[in-house]
Amino acid sequence: MSEIKGDENLEIKNEKNDPKPDLLSDLKAEFGQYLKRSEENNLAILKELKFIKRYYFFRSIFNTVRTIIIVFAVILGIASWNDIVGFFSDFGGNVQNIISRL
Repeated sequence: MSEIKGDENLEIKNEKNDPKPDLLSDLKAEFGQYLKRSEENNLAILKELKFIKRYYFFRSIFNTVRTIIIVFAVILGIASWNDIVGFFSDFGGNVQNIISRL
């Protein structure tokens, strides 16, 4: 009989320590809802991060092209500086000739 009493006491002790099955299922359901909400938030954050990455990628391409155009214009201006100065120095004389003819 002592073995039976020990087994009964063990079962009673386990029942006292175990949470109620309803409480456990409620906690599992609530945890599942938190996981779903967390997954939705993570997907939204990932979508926004992809948008930001694309934005910065295309922005860097645009800035690179813009810089190349500006550098090209400056180099072209330096290379043709003598022609530009000659054009404007002759331009004043040409304008005076045209005005004198009128």
